[in-house]
Amino acid sequence: MIDSSTISFRPVNCQAVPPEGAKAVPIALDFTATDEQTLDLSNFIQRNFISMVQSVYVDNKDNNAALDIIIGAGGQKVTTAPGHQCYKMLNCPNPAKFTFRSTGGIVVNIQLMNFPVVNCDWNTQA
Repeated sequence: MIDSSTISFRPVNCQAVPPEGAKAVPIALDFTATDEQTLDLSNFIQRNFISMVQSVYVDNKDNNAALDIIIGAGGQKVTTAPGHQCYKMLNCPNPAKFTFRSTGGIVVNIQLMNFPVVNCDWNTQA
């Protein structure tokens, strides 16, 4: 049985309309030299460029390895299969901090977005 007194609650942004309007932050993740990249968006949030991250677009079509996205404080892990592209909702508390992992040895393009999306995943190599 789970002890309910040990459960903690964290605020996340979900289905909220961002005050700055819909924005995407394009990022090229270069895995040619390392299998892990980290990103802290605290500065972007403090400067009011973007107030939250609610979703991600991943272009993993040219990668022969999966891409894992681990959200810092939330602990959520989102995996995109090799040869796939996807849109995924994220449970991302502020400040937004991410770890990206892939062993494919290529550059993978993603976009972190401050608006909600419908989860969608498709195989581009089918």
